[in-house]
Amino acid sequence: MAASGADSRIVTTVADVDVGDGLYSSASESVYWVIEISPRRVVLRAADDTTDTWVRETLEASFEANEWIRQSTRPPSIDDSTSTGATG
Repeated sequence: MAASGADSRIVTTVADVDVGDGLYSSASESVYWVIEISPRRVVLRAADDTTDTWVRETLEASFEANEWIRQSTRPPSIDDSTSTGATG
């Protein structure tokens, strides 16, 4: 599922994303959804509802090593009423 359109852009730092954003990873060819951002970590949810917690610096190193593309479209499974951060 490659990103396209004006709502997509290559991510280089955690500051480029918000809770609820989709991130397409070229390394895994998958989309992950940002469900939490804190000063030290970022939590991503995959399409199969598994979550991965990343140390910010490690995720940013992955942004540099692989192409990650921000997609602002939320999946139907993310409900604004339960989101842990900013909403669309």
